[in-house]
Amino acid sequence: MESSICRACLLSDENMVNIYDAKHESGISIANMISQCTGCKVEKDDLLPKTICSVCLQDAQNAFDIIETYERSHHFFCYFRELREEERDNEGSYCSEEDTPKEVESIGDNGQTKTCEIDQTDSEAGMESSEEDLEQMVLRENPFQCLQCSRILTSKENLQGHLRTHTGERPFKCSKCPKSYTRSSGLKNHLPVHSGERPFKCKHCSTTYVYRSDFRVHLRTHTGERPFKCSHCPKSFTTSSNLIVHLRIHTGERPFKCSQCPKSFAQSSSLSNHLRTHTGERPFKCSQCLQSFTHNSVLKAHLRTHTGERPFKCSHCPKSFTRSASLTEHLRTHK
Repeated sequence: MESSICRACLLSDENMVNIYDAKHESGISIANMISQCTGCKVEKDDLLPKTICSVCLQDAQNAFDIIETYERSHHFFCYFRELREEERDNEGSYCSEEDTPKEVESIGDNGQTKTCEIDQTDSEAGMESSEEDLEQMVLRENPFQCLQCSRILTSKENLQGHLRTHTGERPFKCSKCPKSYTRSSGLKNHLPVHSGERPFKCKHCSTTYVYRSDFRVHLRTHTGERPFKCSHCPKSFTTSSNLIVHLRIHTGERPFKCSQCPKSFAQSSSLSNHLRTHTGERPFKCSQCLQSFTHNSVLKAHLRTHTGERPFKCSHCPKSFTRSASLTEHLRTHK
């Protein structure tokens, strides 16, 4: 009979997981994941329990995900560091001739011409640029280049604003609320939120927007433009954020992890909704009665019981329903 004691904390739990049968979302077994996190061998024939509780499993998964993130970041950093060093080496290589001694003619004390060799090692050493010299050279060529991340800006003002993203300085503060910004343009774009001004008006419909970015996204609903295309399937999207969420269907990535149980989600909104099953929070309250709900969609369906609205109509008979699930179930009676 298999032990029901956790391998890590040696406590028992209702939801025990076999570390050799279960797998992490990346595809490796839980046993292999624990081995990589701790550096200790995990062997199937050892005398330790072969199960782990849900709490310790979540801790192990979090540790494994952090290690993977650090490793990816380190590889990314090393790649760009080597790339930058290679570019600097190329910038310092102004001479294409081989490093061979040069022969020059000189006049000796007796007035005769003689040939002598000049070793270029010392002269080239004086021409080699130090790392600081190279940085100064880059700055002369790109006077608005950030030395923190190598971005090149178009003006001194833009460079100053960009540098604040590294220092955390946000000098442009809103007088109406606690928000502050790294650039004056950010504060200028924010102020219409308080004034009620919505300067960006759609010429196709009556919709108005505070921000230009939101307005541009809205225009795509009229033009049909979907510039963000999935590289795995034919789908395309109006915003990059929608594409990022969609890509997790293909990659299986579920970055939003519940701190109370082993579940994880592809979207932060799904995690927020799930957390209410642990906290018991029901923020969506009905204005007609005392009932409250964990999801806004459930509240909307409930409100139809008060208004009498039944938007989900059967295409085979006169019946209609307050919920799409009810219509789906009804359609089976026709099949």
